[in-house]
Amino acid sequence: MNRKSQFALDFLFALLVLCATVILLRVGQPYFWLSIFPDDAYYYLRIAQNIVAGLGSSFDGINQTNGYHPLWMMILTALAAVFRSPEGLVRATLVFQVLATSAGFAFLGLSFSETGKSRKALWIAGALVFLNPISASIFINGLESAIYFLALSFGFRLWMNLQKKTPGSSFSWLGAGLFFGMVFLSRLDGGILAVWLLIAILISEGGFSARLKKALAFGIGFVLLAAPYLIYNFLEYGHPLPISGRVKAYYMSHNIYYLLGLTLLFAFAIGAVLLFHFLARKRLSGFSKTLLSYLEFSLSTVFYYLLTPVYAFGVWYYLPMVLVLILISGWIFSALLGTRHFLAKALAGALVMLGALGIFGGFFYYLNPSMNSTFQAQAEVTDWIKKNTPEDALLSAWSSGGVAYFSGRQTVNLDGLVNSADYFFNYRVKGRREEFMKKVGADYVVVYYEYDSPTPNDKFGFKIKNVFESKINHRSLATHFKPSTVTYFVLQTEFCKHFPVGADTSPPK
Repeated sequence: MNRKSQFALDFLFALLVLCATVILLRVGQPYFWLSIFPDDAYYYLRIAQNIVAGLGSSFDGINQTNGYHPLWMMILTALAAVFRSPEGLVRATLVFQVLATSAGFAFLGLSFSETGKSRKALWIAGALVFLNPISASIFINGLESAIYFLALSFGFRLWMNLQKKTPGSSFSWLGAGLFFGMVFLSRLDGGILAVWLLIAILISEGGFSARLKKALAFGIGFVLLAAPYLIYNFLEYGHPLPISGRVKAYYMSHNIYYLLGLTLLFAFAIGAVLLFHFLARKRLSGFSKTLLSYLEFSLSTVFYYLLTPVYAFGVWYYLPMVLVLILISGWIFSALLGTRHFLAKALAGALVMLGALGIFGGFFYYLNPSMNSTFQAQAEVTDWIKKNTPEDALLSAWSSGGVAYFSGRQTVNLDGLVNSADYFFNYRVKGRREEFMKKVGADYVVVYYEYDSPTPNDKFGFKIKNVFESKINHRSLATHFKPSTVTYFVLQTEFCKHFPVGADTSPPK
């Protein structure tokens, strides 16, 4: 079978499996868009809409922000220019991500075929990932994940071919550096991959001068694409990293025992892989060498995100590790199914059954009403805002992506991820959020608590009036599957022209 036909078959396989998962969720989940795209995805979509509307790189239309990965924002801005309605844009984004993820899997298939292993084994591994809503959400989530997966998958094949051909021309390595600079722009932790690929060049076979030339060419190519973005951030926003990255870095753990234990585990794992990579480099195929570099990269990203415990539960952060596991699982299934030994086939069957149970558990988690009731509360709040506030109302909200996007109201983000650095470091960190809300003149505050909360009259430094609330029973992994209550409030502030100063702030009866 030629490569084009193989690519097409792998693409269609992934496309059908992903579409089946998405359709089942669409049919069974009444709050489909809030469940399939996390709140952060709507930060992207809202900013893209504002860029198209001429409001600049801003979530709220007031504060300029760079809290996103640039390549995905460029793609979304192009989509937003064509699909102007909120419903049209989310649909187009979902379709694009399904296609990009399918293409990424097809590139993995081309790389995997070089090993001589059964392609059906890779299909089994892919099906167990893409049919499970939890693992499928690592790729299909409205964030940069799908384009990142596509870039990493193509990069895997590119690097494998470079290992196989070992070209002497520096232009090949310069081109590779440029490509992985683009991978960096698709998600910034791609820079960690570039470091490990640079190390792979330096520990490869051949004379030192030849390796140094390759490393320099690769590094120059990477810098040519990555540096302009970092310089722009520094000149425009005062720091080379986007505000979202700076916020995550701020929340890195300061628990010395946690850090020590995590660092020791990482050092042991990365050291073992790197040592094997170095000692066995003469006997390894291009596929194996590339897989080891990607494994080193994946372990590094897992380590990095576990350093930020507040954000470590975002499953999409671990996409590189899932990519590696798909390839390793395909190799394992191929080895088990390629023998006539009964125990090997029984083990393969047991692994498939375990994966099937995981798929069942994933759908149960996504479709169980009590585990998704927070989406109902968010939808109720958004619907109330859309029907009961003027179109020019200014909201301020935590986890504000979905509320802003579906209500259509101008919304100031209060968690800091897509606001300005000035807000996060000079207002939020210093406990001056209320002062900031006064400064922008927010008409309403949208706030939620992960417990049964009374009206938060005494939690703001200005008068507020509770105009809407929604209390929903909830249980999930975050509550250890014990019953809990999520409480949403819409609070009208004294700055709202419809709010009479000194009026009763008790909840409406």
